[in-house]
Amino acid sequence: MSAIRTFGVLYMRNIRQIPRIPVVLVFGIVMPVIQLLLFGNIFSAIGDNAFFAAAYPGVKYLTYLAPSIIMLTTFLGMANASAALLSDLRTGYFDKLRTTPAKPGAVIVARLLAEMTRVTVQALLILTLALLAGGEVASGILGGVAMVVLCVLFSACTVGLLVTALSMKTKSDQATQSAFPLFFILIFLSSAYVPPSLIKNEIIRKIIEFNPVDYLIQAVRELMVGVNENGVMVASWPIDKIGIVLGACVAAVLLLGFLNWKVYRTSIEGK
Repeated sequence: MSAIRTFGVLYMRNIRQIPRIPVVLVFGIVMPVIQLLLFGNIFSAIGDNAFFAAAYPGVKYLTYLAPSIIMLTTFLGMANASAALLSDLRTGYFDKLRTTPAKPGAVIVARLLAEMTRVTVQALLILTLALLAGGEVASGILGGVAMVVLCVLFSACTVGLLVTALSMKTKSDQATQSAFPLFFILIFLSSAYVPPSLIKNEIIRKIIEFNPVDYLIQAVRELMVGVNENGVMVASWPIDKIGIVLGACVAAVLLLGFLNWKVYRTSIEGK
């Protein structure tokens, strides 16, 4: 019970800290909203393309785009998790933690879950905005929730754990921000904004095929728009793709989780 109570205290403390860094909340919402509304209108003509219409009959481009923006929201949100962590590193918060019974695992997981809570709210706001703008979720309310959960979970297990380890190791804003271009490259070299059938460059199409982020996009998009069956889009739950995403999350947790534990022990506790 003591360990559970300690974890609860750490989690609630991290939740209360979130409003104290408003730039994280603003940046995590403003940029995705701009992309959703701006790209959804500027590139809406893609929905009239013959290849797009054949692959996604009756689907608006905004509906096609929405899952990608939800994923972008969670990616940016977890990447910005370093802001609160760096603030704690500079104010001596972790020095105080060394006098408590809090274990490294509890400290890292409590931080990650607090950031996941924030990012979940942001992703739900983007989904709501997409629906208000005319988007539809073919798999219904449960499908919409599953989309958000998958994006948040994948982003936390990959981006979140990576920037956490990087922040504790370097204690530098510049070092953590240097990871942002990598996230954008992974997103743009995927089917996030344009179906692969519309991309003429074979090299880029091959990169998309092996891009791990694209598996997540395919899973959440199928929940959003369904699958094409004889020229008609029908609701679908892509269990195989969801399984791949969850498997990638487990692999990332095992690898990056150990890295975080190791960095915490050496950089924070000095062991």
